[in-house]
Amino acid sequence: MRLNANMKRLTLGLALLLAASVAWADDREDGFQAYVWTNNAKAVQLLSPLADKGDPAAQYVVGTLYLSGEGVKADPAKAKKLFAQAAKGLPAKAKAGDAWALFALGNAYEMGNGVKKDYKKAIDFYTQGKELGNPEATACLGAMYFDRKGVTEDLQTKGAELMMIARGGGKGSVRAMMMLGHLFTQIGDTYANQGKDKDAFGAYKTAGQEYFWASELGNPIAMNNLGNFLEDGKGIPQDYEEAVKLWRKAAELGNSYSMVSLGRMYLAGTGVSKDPKQAVEWYRKGTELNNTDAMFNLGYAYYNGTGVDKDFKQAVAWWQKGADMGDHWSQEALAMSYLAGEGVEKDLAKSAKWFQKAADQGNKNAMYYLGLLYSNGVGVKKDAKKGHDWLKKAADLGQKDAQKELAGE
Repeated sequence: MRLNANMKRLTLGLALLLAASVAWADDREDGFQAYVWTNNAKAVQLLSPLADKGDPAAQYVVGTLYLSGEGVKADPAKAKKLFAQAAKGLPAKAKAGDAWALFALGNAYEMGNGVKKDYKKAIDFYTQGKELGNPEATACLGAMYFDRKGVTEDLQTKGAELMMIARGGGKGSVRAMMMLGHLFTQIGDTYANQGKDKDAFGAYKTAGQEYFWASELGNPIAMNNLGNFLEDGKGIPQDYEEAVKLWRKAAELGNSYSMVSLGRMYLAGTGVSKDPKQAVEWYRKGTELNNTDAMFNLGYAYYNGTGVDKDFKQAVAWWQKGADMGDHWSQEALAMSYLAGEGVEKDLAKSAKWFQKAADQGNKNAMYYLGLLYSNGVGVKKDAKKGHDWLKKAADLGQKDAQKELAGE
């Protein structure tokens, strides 16, 4: 049968429309899979066009990534706009049985994104999503049960079981793997503090397996955490070289904590050849991502002249930046600089101020120095009771100089 020109155009149009629909469906599936595996940059790339076309689940997920700054530069205003758009279309999509819409609506109610926070509604939508096999809905439902959000009974065991289902034997939700890794790390720490080394090792081993699975799927935080386990021998044999490999991979993916760890290893020559200049470079990269540990360590590199020329002013500049961001180690170092007049004009009042800020965050060395300052009326009005109280707090935390000071009273 011959087709006339109109029929040919119609057939071609239908074919193109079908092809576009299939492509959009593939992008949606691939985009959400990227989100499941925390390949967030790819998720943004694939789901943003669908969000622009009005897919409410895509709008919501992309909104969460703009809010957190994962896979895309953080933009809270854009996130808020996407949440508002998603809130309009999600109920109908969820009612139609779309598993990702059910997850998105559940998460919206849990977090209060675009809707009023309501844990009971969150659990309802997560449950419906779980029944349709959505891994993120399953993981989030498990987390809510574990954290006792929206439930009155103890469902922590069931919550952990749901997270195990969601992680799908290492091929499912990376967020579930990370939650389980964190959970078993906490359990291991508890056992370790109780002196139950065998039980601690078992818990750490389980946590390490979760981090291994997540790292295999490309999650840089999991790589960083697994590197930490390898460095400390937590649940797995100690292996500095393998730790360095994981940290390097995570650092290349933008994990600033791994950058700091690489700096430490290059500085000490552990797992790599000693190279203070490389250490400084990794610290510097960490500072570019506003990592305060990197700022503190880079400050000490300048203070000691390690990998760079000694420069007290540069040291103080980095400690000031870290201190302003609330890092108590930097606050302590800055206070010491003002106390000694190194890299900055001596100022006992400012020294006391920064010791106070660090002490308020539990820094025992700062507590010790603050106790001395109050006891002697240096930089602050003399107050023997405050001085004694701060020395006692420091001593109780194991600060040896404070213990000696109190013993000599």
